[in-house]
Amino acid sequence: MVALICVSLSVRAADVTLEWDPTKTYTDGQPVKDLSGYRLYHGKVSGDYTEHIDVTNSTVVTYTNLQSGCSNYFAVTAVDRSGAESSYSEEIALYAPPAIVLNTNALVVAEGVSGTFQVRLDAQPMNVTTVLVSRIHGGNPYLGAVGGTVLVVSPSNWSSNQTVTVTALYDPEKTNRTALFQLSGVGLSSATLSVSSTGAAQSATEIKDGYDADSNGIPDVWEIKRFGGLGMQGTAAGDDTDRDGISNAQEFIAGTDPTDSASRPLIDIDTKDGRLKVSFHAVEAVGSGYLGKTRFYTLEQCTNLLDGVWFGVDSATEIPAHNQSFTHSEVPMATGPSFYRLKISLM
Repeated sequence: MVALICVSLSVRAADVTLEWDPTKTYTDGQPVKDLSGYRLYHGKVSGDYTEHIDVTNSTVVTYTNLQSGCSNYFAVTAVDRSGAESSYSEEIALYAPPAIVLNTNALVVAEGVSGTFQVRLDAQPMNVTTVLVSRIHGGNPYLGAVGGTVLVVSPSNWSSNQTVTVTALYDPEKTNRTALFQLSGVGLSSATLSVSSTGAAQSATEIKDGYDADSNGIPDVWEIKRFGGLGMQGTAAGDDTDRDGISNAQEFIAGTDPTDSASRPLIDIDTKDGRLKVSFHAVEAVGSGYLGKTRFYTLEQCTNLLDGVWFGVDSATEIPAHNQSFTHSEVPMATGPSFYRLKISLM
């Protein structure tokens, strides 16, 4: 009889790789001379193994039939040429998370239209969680997920299909390109989907300046210019891609760069010579995504942050921007504290 110990464990998707030290001696200390191989046992209940794999000439094996959504238990024995088998090694338990299942691995969408695919889990999750759909890379920036990008899955609906919508905007320069989308969630095994577009005649979904396929309030041309494509990971309207405290939607309104933390609306305050001067630069709404829009600036003041009452400063309310600098002065300086903030809007 021999004693074994499993020494390493790694997991990738529904596979598990186990490794153990080679057996050199019997339990009585005598060297092993007639070892024929090992036997890997697997079960879904601790100590109750319902299947096994014979392994020869190796101390590493990959097991590819894990049960999702539950613990899987493994142990190893050594077998000599006479058929004698050792006792079980120390048992190893592995929880295999539910996997995200797609009804297709590839989706083809004609330019100018939208396509859909279905998403579910292969096992019941322990808690309510979300599946996030995001584009991670690809050659066609005009492909994007525009519906069902955040799916809520629970112990009651995990087996029901949910729909994700992908659109392919008309692009006269980059037809027949692909993009890769990732579906992931906390406590879930992720999945990927390849989406490709085929050339089509110019249509109503041409990439026009004001077109907004995902209805997030940000024109698609602005997203493509700033992020390199639609539906890119971490570029949703409510995300803060550059982590400067301003959401991507707010950066669009302000005309700042959502990928540069140094690019954000700024107020300059100067208190020299007994004067209070509050200045800002009003950036005109021009470029991709701003056709027919005007940016307005309002300087707001508050004297008590606890009350939270803000009011527009006289002569600095709804100022249309045309790349001008604006300064508000108080002479003499107001008694007591004063707080200022800048409100920016697009109309």
